[in-house]
Amino acid sequence: MKIIIHATAKGRELRPLTDRTCKALLPVAGKPVIVHLLEALYRAGLRKATIIAGPFADHLTRFLAGGTPWGMQLDVIPKSGFTGTVNSADANEDLLMLRGDILVDMDLQQVLQHAKERESTQGISIAALIQGSARSLQLLLPERSINLLDSLQSYHQANMDVLNGRFKHLKPAGMELVDGIHSEPGATFDSKGICKSRVFVGTASRLYADTEIDGTTVIGNHVLISHKVRLSNTVILPHTYVGAFTNLNQSIVWGNVLIRVDTGVVTLIEDPHLLADITPEAPAKKRGWGLSRRRITNRLSRPISKKLSTSAQ
Repeated sequence: MKIIIHATAKGRELRPLTDRTCKALLPVAGKPVIVHLLEALYRAGLRKATIIAGPFADHLTRFLAGGTPWGMQLDVIPKSGFTGTVNSADANEDLLMLRGDILVDMDLQQVLQHAKERESTQGISIAALIQGSARSLQLLLPERSINLLDSLQSYHQANMDVLNGRFKHLKPAGMELVDGIHSEPGATFDSKGICKSRVFVGTASRLYADTEIDGTTVIGNHVLISHKVRLSNTVILPHTYVGAFTNLNQSIVWGNVLIRVDTGVVTLIEDPHLLADITPEAPAKKRGWGLSRRRITNRLSRPISKKLSTSAQ
């Protein structure tokens, strides 16, 4: 079977998140979108695929590393090479085309079996049934099993749904330490501040013991959260600093970009005491502040009087 994964979406509807990376690499519950699909392929016994890349193709190539991290063989080619890739398929070979920039909750092995049963005993063309769009997938899957990630609200909801177990086959990254709390290696936090919530904490992230979480919350890799922070139904993307006394509710945060999911308002926070981008390779000018990562890290040890409350905006 020849497998083609489309990761070509520009993701304009997810800006400003897709100003920094492609839609397929945006993390959902700690895993990039395309990884959720790769895991489905692996479970179905499929180990080889061609990825058709759009924007940020270099990011995708570096991340996938030829498929080695997943025990697969993955070739990334530009969008212009799609026609040649399809034409190179053997006429008698099954062709499966999927999207790597949407979320689909499925047992792929079962889906393929159903697809074959619908075909005649002559050539089997699975591509006609599974094109990666919601319309074609609905032939085999209920609508609730698909999230097209076509808005900031749907991206936020995808994180909430995966972490809350609303998708049967899509799982958060890391391990479940206790009921509802997932984390990856190097995460530092105190579960006492988590009040009957479902939480994911990514690799090397640090939360002070007095952090309060009272709603479903996803905290990405290398996130620093200072004193007296309150979080509820919020997605914090990697390499973000959250300053002391900050209250985040119904939000997506990446660096110093704050997105209110309920209102759709996007705000660039100029004060690095509140929110800041701590990406190691990002120059100070790009971050929008002139402080080094070391000074930001040290600031965690002392309270700051300024306060940001997104719930009051």
